[in-house]
Amino acid sequence: MWLLRFHLIETRDYNKFDRIVWELWYSHRNISTMVLIKGILLHVLQWKSWRQSSILLHVSHISLYNFYKSISWTHIEYDILEYAVERGIVLYIENEKYITEEFLQSDSVRAKSREMIRILR
Repeated sequence: MWLLRFHLIETRDYNKFDRIVWELWYSHRNISTMVLIKGILLHVLQWKSWRQSSILLHVSHISLYNFYKSISWTHIEYDILEYAVERGIVLYIENEKYITEEFLQSDSVRAKSREMIRILR
């Protein structure tokens, strides 16, 4: 199970994701890059449909889908996922009964998350 911890996103993460997406020369007038990336994380890792993701993020599902199609099967998609794992925004936890902050910050959880990202490739 993937755990998305959007509350840990900081200003440097916004800047990093903007730089990653800038490589594609992709921009949207009305939707920030972070909202688009959150939509991708919800779709790829938690298997939410585009409509479910758009309802959660209050944006158009077509915009999320178009952004995903522009970055899918490129190194940028995996750069986003790897950076999110490195920062602890996205973590893979198996069937853990007790989840504590110490457990989430451990190196074993991040190593397992990196391994699962490689499997997604």
